[in-house]
Amino acid sequence: MTNREYPQEGGTYQPPMGYFANYANYPVVGVSWYEAATYCNWLSNLSGLDTCYNLTTWEYDSTKNGYHLPTEAQWEKSVRGGLVDMTYPWGNEVPTNQANYIGYAGVLRSIMADFDGQGSGTLPVDSLNTNGYGLFHAVGNVWEWCNDWFDHNYYSASPSENPLGPETGYEKVIRGGAWNTSEIKLHCAYRERYNPNTKLYDLGFRVAR
Repeated sequence: MTNREYPQEGGTYQPPMGYFANYANYPVVGVSWYEAATYCNWLSNLSGLDTCYNLTTWEYDSTKNGYHLPTEAQWEKSVRGGLVDMTYPWGNEVPTNQANYIGYAGVLRSIMADFDGQGSGTLPVDSLNTNGYGLFHAVGNVWEWCNDWFDHNYYSASPSENPLGPETGYEKVIRGGAWNTSEIKLHCAYRERYNPNTKLYDLGFRVAR
């Protein structure tokens, strides 16, 4: 539909062969931050909205009404689902089967896409329970790109409302943990980062507007 090739399949840190053809309702993986931002512009154009990204400079214009990757602050607020100061989207209870992570042992293991040859991988995007805002897989399943550049100290001096992240940087924020990560990475406040060119089988995105 986007007239772009599927990400690579079958190699190291890539989804299994046939993933994109056979698992249509599973999360996209193996896309860089730049590709995710480009998709947001494509979706904005398709919907008759203003695009948010300059695809030459990769600057983000927050005044536009189109789709974009969530800022880190937007991501965390939406994932908490209205629960303030809780460790996870469902509260403070240590996860068992509330999310798809390395310790998940629920009945849905039988429909996981096999990413590691041992039956572990992604689940459909509309599986497991939603959080307080109706989001499926608020944490777990795949890491999600955020809009922001990463800075360890940004939030010590950031605006108190709707911070948009540092203006420059070298790595982009990722959030949420994934099917192959430990429970600590499911914490609502847990942060990691990658070079924006990174493409991995446990890294995807969701859009915001």
